[in-house]
Amino acid sequence: MFCKNCGSNLDDRAVMCPHCGVPTDNMLPPAPPAPPKTNSLSIAGFVTAIVGLCGGNFLILLPGIAGAVLCIVGFVQAKKEKSYIGLVVGGLAVSAVSLAFWIYVWVIAFQMLAQQGAPLPPVI
Repeated sequence: MFCKNCGSNLDDRAVMCPHCGVPTDNMLPPAPPAPPKTNSLSIAGFVTAIVGLCGGNFLILLPGIAGAVLCIVGFVQAKKEKSYIGLVVGGLAVSAVSLAFWIYVWVIAFQMLAQQGAPLPPVI
């Protein structure tokens, strides 16, 4: 190993150069790895997906769809930034369950209305 300041030949285990006193890279402790970041879109998507799963009105598909969109955008952003994607995957899973559940509920509701002879709402 050579001194980065004066160029003297050093022992590979040297902590300081004996010629000029400049510390070597052996003296510096290795930097700890940075913790993975969580992006705000993944948090918003996860929360919106949970709201979509727990709701119960006519707009119930909208939070599930919004949660899925936010999670997809958050996933793309997390891949670019190399950040944590756990909430994104969880949000996508909850969104999928939410959408499947509420589509099933609405299909059953419309089938029950059709069997009772009630007029169905017009399809636009």
